[in-house]
Amino acid sequence: MTRSISLIAILTVLFAPSGARGAGLKPKLKPGVGIHYVVNLRSDQTWKIESAPGEPPREIKRVSESEVGMRLRCSEVRADGSAVLAWTLLYITMSTEGSAAMKYDSRDPAQADSPEAYLLEQIINQPATVTIDATGEVLEYKDPPSLGGGPIRELMSPVFTEEAFENLGLFLTRGAPADAAVGSVWSQTQSRDLPDGRGSTLVNSDYKLDGLEDDGKTARITVDGTVAMNKPKPAEDGGAAAPPGMVIDKGTHKGVGRWDCAAGQAISGDFSGTVTGTIRGSFGSADFETIRTGKIKRTMPEEFQRALAPRVSPPSD
Repeated sequence: MTRSISLIAILTVLFAPSGARGAGLKPKLKPGVGIHYVVNLRSDQTWKIESAPGEPPREIKRVSESEVGMRLRCSEVRADGSAVLAWTLLYITMSTEGSAAMKYDSRDPAQADSPEAYLLEQIINQPATVTIDATGEVLEYKDPPSLGGGPIRELMSPVFTEEAFENLGLFLTRGAPADAAVGSVWSQTQSRDLPDGRGSTLVNSDYKLDGLEDDGKTARITVDGTVAMNKPKPAEDGGAAAPPGMVIDKGTHKGVGRWDCAAGQAISGDFSGTVTGTIRGSFGSADFETIRTGKIKRTMPEEFQRALAPRVSPPSD
């Protein structure tokens, strides 16, 4: 069930591929130049788990929040316009309420020996290598050599995987027609496999170059979309398709992003999404609702350094 929670978080962090590539809207990258972003995520989850026959379902609520400070630094721009980037998470705060409650801040020296620090040291200050084409589409993604699998991969799946990189919206301007102008609309569809053979999802997104702000210096891009289940694949022997381990009854997402036309960089993004459905497993079945919200903001180096400064836990009573 925990893996499914992480999965739903990914599904609803939706700014993946979007944008417009008209004049001033193409990514502009220079070797050695870094861009800093702060990402805030919140997930409100409600689970209703089947009980004994005749008994009402057991309800579990869980609220998760996180803040991630990251840097995107270009190491190479090639003749064809593609670029090699180092994507580094510089600090992480995480908290959960409800089941498995916890609170962690990687900047707090007092938490250096915590179980969370033991896991997260595999990715803090350990850059992933991302190669993108001239429009921002990911051509190749390499995890940092320090990253293992298991718990850390599951814990950080919403913010530190290839899919998470695409979903962050660091390149809002990919995926649209080259001649996009104010009012242009376009659509994209993505199919994604769920872990543990639970099935696969279909994410449909409709984008719009909604307008220009700041005397044409900033492009405003909106997105609205849906998340649904793909039809199960037939069995290899030609028999009936296996029933999916998860069913989505309804999934929606929306958001707005702003793009710096002169610098060729994302400025900010706000998004929200809701997914409801049922998960089936050895435990029985559980109905779920996940409401996901998030923000991403470009931060100037001086401001980012202040955010990166060590924090000290308040004294315990």
